[in-house]
Amino acid sequence: IQGEGFRLLEGWRIPARSSEDTPALELLARILGGGPSARLSKRLKGLASDLSVSTGRPGARYTNLLVVDAKPLPGHSLQEVEDAVESEILRLRQEPVSQDEWNRALAQLDLARLNAESDAADLAAELGMAWAQTGSWRGFTDDEARMRAAGPEVIQRAAATFLLPSHRTLVETVPDPSRRLDEQDRAFMEVLRALASRKVEDPAQRESLVGEGLRQFQLLPQAERVKTLDLLRHQLKGAK
Repeated sequence: IQGEGFRLLEGWRIPARSSEDTPALELLARILGGGPSARLSKRLKGLASDLSVSTGRPGARYTNLLVVDAKPLPGHSLQEVEDAVESEILRLRQEPVSQDEWNRALAQLDLARLNAESDAADLAAELGMAWAQTGSWRGFTDDEARMRAAGPEVIQRAAATFLLPSHRTLVETVPDPSRRLDEQDRAFMEVLRALASRKVEDPAQRESLVGEGLRQFQLLPQAERVKTLDLLRHQLKGAK
C-alpha cells in the first residue's frame, strides 16, 4: 500500500501531564520530530511527508497518547514508514540520548514558551490548559523546571517504559479505491458484486467485501488483474 492519500498513525499510551514522567516524554517527542534535525525528520526524508510527533491526544489531563503521524510519499509503502519509525523507537529504548539532542529539545521548548508568553491570548490559553490538566496554572511554569531537572538519561528510561509494543496502537488510512476506477476496475466490481450477492445477504457486508476485493485487485500487476477477472467471470457463468 503506497502513494498519495495513505497515512500512518502510531500512538503509545503515556501518563497524564501531572506525571513525573511527562517532562521526559515531552522532550522525547521533540527529539523524534522537533524540526528538520530531529531523528524521524532525518530518517523519513524522501520516504514520508507531513511528519508530526505530539503528546496530549486527545487530552493530557488523563492517560493520553504520544502520536507519530506521517504520510508515505508516492512510491513508498506504509510498511516502509512503519519500519523506519519502529527502528528509531527501538534505538531510543536501547541507546542514551546525546547531550546535543537534549539541549536542542530544551531550546525548542524554551522558544515555544517564549512565543506563548509574547501573546496575551496564547498565554491565557496555556495557563488555562495547565490549570485544566494539572489543577494549577503554575503547571505552565513548573513544566520547564521539571524538564531541566530531568537530565538526558531519563529519555531512554521513558522510552523503555512507555514506547513498547504492548502500549502501541497502529492506524493505517487508505484512500477509497472506488474513487480511482478504470474500466477494468468497474468490470471487476460488477462481477464480484454479482458473485457476492449469491452468498452474502447483508448489503453492507457485500459492499465491504467488494471494496476490500477491489483494493487487493488494484495492487496486482496488470497480467494478474486480467487472469483474476477472467477467473471470476468463469465462476459467475458457472453459477448461473
